[in-house]
Amino acid sequence: MRRVVALFLVIFVVLGGVYDVTAAEKVDSKSSRMAFTVTDAKGKGYKILIKDPKDQHKRGAYDHCSWNCAWAGISKGDHLYKGNYKIYLQTGANKPLNTNYKKSNYVYNKTRKMMYYIPSTFKGQPDLFGFAETESSNLESIHFYYVNKGKVVKVKKELLYSIRPHLIGKNLFETASYDNTTFKWLITTYTFSPVKGSFNIKKEKYYSFSKGKAIIKKWKPSWRG
Repeated sequence: MRRVVALFLVIFVVLGGVYDVTAAEKVDSKSSRMAFTVTDAKGKGYKILIKDPKDQHKRGAYDHCSWNCAWAGISKGDHLYKGNYKIYLQTGANKPLNTNYKKSNYVYNKTRKMMYYIPSTFKGQPDLFGFAETESSNLESIHFYYVNKGKVVKVKKELLYSIRPHLIGKNLFETASYDNTTFKWLITTYTFSPVKGSFNIKKEKYYSFSKGKAIIKKWKPSWRG
């Protein structure tokens, strides 16, 4: 009888441990730091879930700070999260799957919506999403991802800009970058290939500060965060 009880306790502890691990790793919209729906080039919808269950929260500050110190990428009072974020992909009602893509030691400025996506309005073009990072007082960068044939793909080229990518046509984007040494704007037109997973420069043109601002003012934001 003692052997039966002991065996039962062993089974209970082992199964209990496994259950706890499974519960701790549960991924859904509510427990994720960011969750949004994207479509592939064929219009099929997927849910993207970005999560680190152990991420830390702080507010932007000037004093007694560490990774939350105020600078170009952080203002006092900004809501910040730091973690090793994994990207999960969910198809329909199926269980979210770990894509094995991970953004380590990422400081997510929620106030500035640094995790964002660009929904497509054209057939044959997938939605893009990614983790933006502040490079300087006038520049931001992002490495985009998208879904192709049921899998998350990382775009090969990182984009650098002052104004976030603006959708102007099927697989066509514009960015604006301000050069504070020449006081000019550089507007770049990119083509995106869903097959190759890459951006290519189609056109670049410099504008005076006033002319560039006038052009950008007419842009409607394409991104969501």
